[in-house]
Amino acid sequence: MAGLEPRIAALTTELLDDVDGDLELVSQLAHPLPAIVIAELLGVPASDRDLFRKWAEVLTTDDIGFTAKDENGDQARRFEKLARDVQPMVDYLKRHANERRARPRQDLLTELVRAEVDGERLTDGQVVNFATLLLLAGHITTTMLLGNTVLCLDEHPEQAARIRADRPLPPGAIEESLRLRPPFTLLARVTKAEVELGGQVIPAGQMVLLWPRAANRDPRVFARPDEFDPTRDPNPHLSFGRGVHSVWARRWPGWRAGSR
Repeated sequence: MAGLEPRIAALTTELLDDVDGDLELVSQLAHPLPAIVIAELLGVPASDRDLFRKWAEVLTTDDIGFTAKDENGDQARRFEKLARDVQPMVDYLKRHANERRARPRQDLLTELVRAEVDGERLTDGQVVNFATLLLLAGHITTTMLLGNTVLCLDEHPEQAARIRADRPLPPGAIEESLRLRPPFTLLARVTKAEVELGGQVIPAGQMVLLWPRAANRDPRVFARPDEFDPTRDPNPHLSFGRGVHSVWARRWPGWRAGSR
């Protein structure tokens, strides 16, 4: 992953050099930067980045309405609608995956269609799911992080002045931006086994809704939880959750190199 940083840094410079006058942060940098990098990594056309943005908006704006219990079936119907809305994205990625099977390239999609687990190739669904995670989750989180970090610095000019005098942007500023303004305010998980949390027994197979923005401001964990403090250390925020996806997200260089 670290090998991507020179390309990300060069692309950031290219995008900034193309700016004539004032910079519109999201449309001119925060969106195209991760979209192009991830497209190049997967091996799909970077010129399709407007499609990526459209699909990202579908996933983040559709009213899924998570509930712990779906007694009248409304949630199931919303999931069915979401599946229909993202089907063009599934078809797009499946088409590119099939092309890699026929004509391999030096890209991640080729590696995915060649990958084996216990001697068996990944299914189309597994390849598409991983590509979707990378294409959209990596794209959305980086776009939001870049925008939110600039917003935090704009709201705290004294901190911004210190950082300008001590470039590059310290990792602590990025982590603190993630803590105060996580890319996603809601995470949904399903319990694998019965667990007791805060005196409440949660049965296995139960959907649980997590609010990282609230956890990230827990005064029992964070001193002055509502303050933006780039020097905060340690900073055990939950913006990336926990587990394998958290590890991947923390290693993703786009939000580091793009924030320099």
